Amino acid sequence: MPAGQSNVAFVYSLTADYTQLGFMKQASFPTTTSLVFEFPLSWSQPFLDSMARRGGSMPYRRWSLIAFDAALREILRYNWRETTVMRIRFPMLSNQSTTRLLQCTIECAVAGVTPGDPNARSASAGSGAPAPVLTRKDETMFAIQWKIDGLPGAEYSVSKVAAFDLRGGVSDLVLTSTPEKLADPFRGWLASGNTPRSGTLNCLDPSLRTFLSLKFTNLRVRSVTPAFTTDSPGPATIHLSYSSISF
Repeated sequence: MPAGQSNVAFVYSLTADYTQLGFMKQASFPTTTSLVFEFPLSWSQPFLDSMARRGGSMPYRRWSLIAFDAALREILRYNWRETTVMRIRFPMLSNQSTTRLLQCTIECAVAGVTPGDPNARSASAGSGAPAPVLTRKDETMFAIQWKIDGLPGAEYSVSKVAAFDLRGGVSDLVLTSTPEKLADPFRGWLASGNTPRSGTLNCLDPSLRTFLSLKFTNLRVRSVTPAFTTDSPGPATIHLSYSSISF
């Protein structure tokens, strides 16, 4: 390394109560009391569960963000205690996506962030703490499946779900159906009284196995554009509202 050039973080590790939750390529502290990072969906379940069951409060009391260089040497760490999940941004979901690893953006409120003690770091390494192993579970989005109560025609009618946030007060979903005639179940739902329904969004891999399910309550149609089908090959845009999500 040239003289005067500092180490550059190659990967970050997030630990809670000395247990590795996973690795990430991007992490930052926008303020002294907030942490934002990108996490694979397959590693995000503890954060999803905390939002669903604990109002965002995480049950762990000892947190560390550790940065490693390209040689997987630890170059810095920060420690803190209190952590509350404020927002989870889900990525865009689409049929036959070419994205191999679906990432969530997670925003947390943190308290008492301090730089790690190099002596404590050495002691931890000496106690048999594992070196980072950069493994991951690939998630290829092959198909979106909607199961909405009393609306069987909608099961495979959605080709894309726009990125959306999970946090207090956010209750909007934007769906795309291509060709636009596939939006007819939602047009019929809206025209027949728009009764609130429960529904599940299943993300399916190439073997049509579900690797993520999001359950929505009080789904209603806000709008469908175009309002009437003309059997054109173009897309239709569907706006849905909901009141809660569970996993």
